[in-house]
Amino acid sequence: HMLDNLHPHFKKQVTLPRCLVCSYLVPLLEETRHTVINRHFSGPLLKDNNDIFTCLVDGKKEVLLIDTRKFPEMDNVLHVEDQNYGKSSSLNSLKVDYAKYPEAAKVSLFNIATLKSGDCLYIPSGWISQTNVFGLENSVEIRWKSSAWEPDEECMKSISNKAPLSQFNFPGENSEGVDPSLDKEGKVLKKLWRVLGWMTRDNITKKTLDSKLSMDPEIVPDIKLWNAECSERSAEMFELLDLNKDERLGPDDLSAVSEDIVPRLVGYMEDRIADLQDIAADQKLSIPKRRNEDKNDRTVKDEL
Repeated sequence: HMLDNLHPHFKKQVTLPRCLVCSYLVPLLEETRHTVINRHFSGPLLKDNNDIFTCLVDGKKEVLLIDTRKFPEMDNVLHVEDQNYGKSSSLNSLKVDYAKYPEAAKVSLFNIATLKSGDCLYIPSGWISQTNVFGLENSVEIRWKSSAWEPDEECMKSISNKAPLSQFNFPGENSEGVDPSLDKEGKVLKKLWRVLGWMTRDNITKKTLDSKLSMDPEIVPDIKLWNAECSERSAEMFELLDLNKDERLGPDDLSAVSEDIVPRLVGYMEDRIADLQDIAADQKLSIPKRRNEDKNDRTVKDEL
């Protein structure tokens, strides 16, 4: 049985879930948890003051949930102060002693979620949860302070969809994130500066940017064939960088770049460059195959 904060190495590999990609949430992040249990296990009732998003990497478990707003009497069952969670109870949910815990008999609605590998569950702060592990649990939790936040298009644009957890601060575990926009030697930032350099010299149309990217040896050097899919990623870069929306990239857009916009630009450029790198990787796989097929064709023709 292991319960600890997620190791820094794993934080580099685990990205912030898409449903949590919002700049409004970032200041509320508190800590991560990594749980590994390799046996059948029935956990205690827990009530946490934080909101929780838990994802099961491997295994299977059942989570029982009680909304204490509907059943406030269940707070009386939570008689143990828990340093890891908030409050807990020794109540056995598989065999409830109603004489000892009469409040449990008043609960008329239990929410039960069965999680398998790849499933995630949101547990609101203040809700009571109880977990039953069926042989194996390898799970990761992200926890944040309970506060109202409503995602919108602006907050989602501020963070890359592929942002690793290592990028964010988790004060509950004394972990400071590394902002990729501050890494002056970062590959993505270098490539962004290269495109911004083009914008300092002249006004660039969407077609011109597409042409420059297709011939540039540094931004995505492994692209063998600049196709329609590549042009789509180029068009997305153009829309991102066209800050004044005049259908031109130039000095006026550069003057609109502020310090708080840079992380968003870096995040989106990272996504688009990653897409182009995926296309390049697919081309690497397909081109050798065609070459082998050509060779096989020639061999058959020679034999005939």
